[in-house]
Amino acid sequence: MTVTAGETKSLNLAQSQSSAALGMDHFQQPETWTQKDGWYVHHGGFALYDSPPGPGSFFFALRLNFSHGPFSRTKFRWVVAYRDDRNYTEIQLDSKFLYRTDVIEGNRHELAKVPHNILSNTPSISMAIDVTPTTLVHRYNLHGDTWTTLSSWDRTSAPSLEKGRPFTDGKFGFLVAPDREIDVSNFSYYPRR
Repeated sequence: MTVTAGETKSLNLAQSQSSAALGMDHFQQPETWTQKDGWYVHHGGFALYDSPPGPGSFFFALRLNFSHGPFSRTKFRWVVAYRDDRNYTEIQLDSKFLYRTDVIEGNRHELAKVPHNILSNTPSISMAIDVTPTTLVHRYNLHGDTWTTLSSWDRTSAPSLEKGRPFTDGKFGFLVAPDREIDVSNFSYYPRR
């Protein structure tokens, strides 16, 4: 808003505050995160985020540590529309693909995996996840480059057994294997109207 000298304008502060970014302090049990070298680190289990209901965008940097041994299974996992441990949408990223899975009453329904061109020696990436009731869009950028769309999932047109369940119905969070950790920095959430 621009105000010139002598002019009076009204500003709806409630609207301004609702579009302000929320940070790491909105994770449930924030004490389960530790700081190390400028990164927030979470070991094993769910780390769920208390974002306001409705559409919004999540932004964060993710430290990648893909290993390529013959038994390596490094995957970074997060969830949207998390209602309970039997109902959520899971996203996984490994050194070659993005995986999308609807978990409905404990049954996993996998969609086609999406190949990506993120080099395996990339130390970190910035992620953006745009969530609306019917769409889930993942974008990434490398070191300030332009944003690249990794996946755009529209429940109204893509295969899904849960066409009626909104992506905004539930929580966002990270899911970390018991013997693993995830390193995140610059986390923010922007609600949208």
